Amino acid sequence: MGLTGLEIYKLLPKKNCRECNFPTCMAFAMALAGGKASLEACPYASEEARSALAEASEPPIRLVTIGTGEKALEVGGELVLFRHEKTFFHPTGVAIEVPDHLPDEELKGRAEAIRGLSFERVGLPLRVDLVALRHTAAEPQRLAAASRLVQEAAGLPLVLRTDDPAAAREALAVCGGERPLLWGAEQGNLEAMLELARQAQCPLVVSAGSLEELAELSQRAAAAGHRDLVLHPQAAGEGDLLAALTAIRRAALKKRFRPFGYP
Repeated sequence: MGLTGLEIYKLLPKKNCRECNFPTCMAFAMALAGGKASLEACPYASEEARSALAEASEPPIRLVTIGTGEKALEVGGELVLFRHEKTFFHPTGVAIEVPDHLPDEELKGRAEAIRGLSFERVGLPLRVDLVALRHTAAEPQRLAAASRLVQEAAGLPLVLRTDDPAAAREALAVCGGERPLLWGAEQGNLEAMLELARQAQCPLVVSAGSLEELAELSQRAAAAGHRDLVLHPQAAGEGDLLAALTAIRRAALKKRFRPFGYP
């Protein structure tokens, strides 16, 4: 159960300085309790208060970073349900998927084409943010070789799509320092994939066929000490996927349901 607005207010400096863009500390405390503000907005909060309010001040949907440097992609960090309620700080990332079984020259050509791809829609310039490399080859080590080639040719953060811990281990040995998104944790391999993600300090996609199972897996992952998670509800079609994602977002933002507090 989260702290109430009054409980949070008692921990604030009560200066009513408005530097947090709220008229009073009480208003700021109520926004914190409702998940509509971050404690970082208060320049005078004590270390004691920050420690006590750590959980209350976390965004209802955790901010996760994929990649490093200027091309890193941030997802999550959400405070509101609808886009008209707050500026669109973290737009949806765009990824193009390529299979790792392609010959090196073809794989390199696709990666270079992805790197140069950009277009304009409604006056907004759009580009690809990620390359999703799917492990389709028979050999576990092929994903590692392909990840090196694609990363050099595309110059973009990677998504490593495999449910094989052996293939994931080989690939992370090559590109783990670049913080790829490891996609492939499910009920049967969760512990092995969690260990790999922890060692590489990279975000992990947890996937399940039902929201109940997805909540259970994300709780197990968080209890094991890895919280940089991206949740993937398996769905039969686009409509079912949209419904599942909407339910996850609403549960995290409106009910502060922590197992769904991930993008």
